[in-house]
Amino acid sequence: MNFALKDDGAPVLGVSYGLGVDSTAMLVGMVKQGLRPDFILFADVGSERRATYAYLPIIQDFLRREKFPPITTVQYEPKYAPYNTLEDNMLTNATLPGATFGRGNCSVKFKIVPQEKWERRFKGRKIIKLVGFEAGEEYRQKRSNQRAHTMKKPNYEYEFPLIQWGWDREECKARIREAGLSVPPKSSCIFCPNMKPEELYDLTPDERGRIVRMEIMAEPYNYKVHGLWREPRKDRPGSITEFLLQNNIEFTYDIIEMPKPQYFTSEEEYFCTLYHECCHSTGSANRLKRPGILKVSFGSPEYAREELIAEIGAAFLCAQSGIENRTIKNSAAYIANWLERLKNDKKLIIQASAAAERAVNYILHSNANSNELAA
Repeated sequence: MNFALKDDGAPVLGVSYGLGVDSTAMLVGMVKQGLRPDFILFADVGSERRATYAYLPIIQDFLRREKFPPITTVQYEPKYAPYNTLEDNMLTNATLPGATFGRGNCSVKFKIVPQEKWERRFKGRKIIKLVGFEAGEEYRQKRSNQRAHTMKKPNYEYEFPLIQWGWDREECKARIREAGLSVPPKSSCIFCPNMKPEELYDLTPDERGRIVRMEIMAEPYNYKVHGLWREPRKDRPGSITEFLLQNNIEFTYDIIEMPKPQYFTSEEEYFCTLYHECCHSTGSANRLKRPGILKVSFGSPEYAREELIAEIGAAFLCAQSGIENRTIKNSAAYIANWLERLKNDKKLIIQASAAAERAVNYILHSNANSNELAA
């Protein structure tokens, strides 16, 4: 981006944009007052609501019309960790956000750090950052000024225009409408521990399912709290999953459920079964799109083909894990059974093996493009 700064020694004016009501109102107010920033940053934690992300092109178009700089999206970039979103951080470590345990919030790692990394291009120049805290949120202003990055970096100065202008939440909404814009939805992670029960109804079934997955993944290692909501209250349990079930609220979740290892004849058979189910999971519509994973009747040719793919894939993964000598007999018998149902079609075993190879490649290289693997 060409900033065209007039004076190399002058302070740089930036906006920390959050895609919500307050920061959108702040941009509207800046346009009204002719206060043009040098840059606008949105730190994407990767876990906002779908409706929130849908607002980004709307505000981008508004800024373009007003000849303001476009919003630049930044994201956390780890050196070694296998994740770059808050959600994947939680799932990888089978835990819940720090706010669940009273350890503050997640802003520093996933919002402040990526913004400050982007701002290194100004090489120590004074940076005035505008933050959208509304009138009545002076406590957030005080807390923000106490953050470690503010104390350690004297070239940063934070200002809070909405507080200076006296704009509360309702005033912010009115100003947004006055500018001809729709009011954006609330900006927060879909699994925020501070979410109110009624806000769950605004999420999609898939978003609610991601909450369930996070709580299920953390549950075996979680001894301090009941779930994302910490402890039960009169109006709700401590687990969002439990609340969804109690109130028959729809959710979908992408998870493999397995019996406990002690119910298998050996540890190797447990993993062989797990690999079989993992191979099935690769066929979903958002992965390799295999027809046999959709709604098919038990015993049908499509069902049989999918079972062949999953078991051949499991055999490949057992070999990859070095346990095939203890599982190959059962796998061979299972494959032979389904082949017999398909009248020992010779071509089918070749096709199933090729599909199984793609499934295994997807599992071992999940960052690859799904369309390439499905080809």
